[in-house]
Amino acid sequence: MDIAVESLETSALTKAKLAELLYEQIGLNKRESKDMVDAFFDHVAASLVSGQDVKITGFGNFQIRTKAPRPGRNPRTGEMVPIEARRVVTFHSSQKLGPDGREAHAAKTSTTGFGNFQIRTKAPRPGRNPRTGEMVPIEARRVVTFHSSQKLKAQIQDDDR
Repeated sequence: MDIAVESLETSALTKAKLAELLYEQIGLNKRESKDMVDAFFDHVAASLVSGQDVKITGFGNFQIRTKAPRPGRNPRTGEMVPIEARRVVTFHSSQKLGPDGREAHAAKTSTTGFGNFQIRTKAPRPGRNPRTGEMVPIEARRVVTFHSSQKLKAQIQDDDR
């Protein structure tokens, strides 16, 4: 089933707009639509907090990664400060969400309490072939990035302690 998103006024697709699309195109009532969208994101967040990977075919994979402690720097004062070890959510988009699919979708999707997806263009840069060690050019490309909300970050950190 295809859900058309052409009717959205802004470039951000929110949970409220997803619920509205379910209401308009599938025929659920507004309360059921909102509850279904909330339940989906709550279930994904709960799975991530418990340490499970979340794989959504045709969209991408969410994983929890533990980042090691490292030295950091306060940008205002220049003072060196330690950054503690922490757990973060990473997202890797599906191959089906490749260049053609990325260009066809909204530039930003915001889901309150869960996080934001954005499409950004990575600049061309030099790289190294891991097999041969030879320097090779890496072309500019569009990538989907995910930034988890403060709420999700707090849940992941609290679960670890």
